[in-house]
Amino acid sequence: MFSVYLWLQTIRIQWQPAALRGVDRFVIHRFQGLPMTARTAVHRLQVASVLHRFIEDEVLPGTGIESSAFWQGFDAIVADLAPRNIALLAERDRLQAELDTWHQAHPGPITDMAAYRQFLETIGYLVPAPTGVQATTTSSPDWMAC
Repeated sequence: MFSVYLWLQTIRIQWQPAALRGVDRFVIHRFQGLPMTARTAVHRLQVASVLHRFIEDEVLPGTGIESSAFWQGFDAIVADLAPRNIALLAERDRLQAELDTWHQAHPGPITDMAAYRQFLETIGYLVPAPTGVQATTTSSPDWMAC
């Protein structure tokens, strides 16, 4: 079965293409060991009922965001990001397979760090630092100073 996982804090979104399930469907469930068998249909989403109640009862009240607008927007975000997430997961799997193969062929501690770095660059795990990029901050919390 083909699945896509987007990790958004403690929420897992699983998308199964129509060709494999008969219907485009998104299944959302909280990932905290709670039973998530009950689902609530919202737009193209099938949301774990406990998560749906949490969003409806705890998150949305007082925000000025209508329930239907939230779910419609979330549905659109999931649909928009699912193809990119599929590609990223495929790349992660490719990189992991390359790393596994290398480490099986070279068991034990890495003895030639330059060769290992070259390998990581060759497979695309390490990429050159972008030029002309600068990150700054005007202020940061005290806890970040350590």
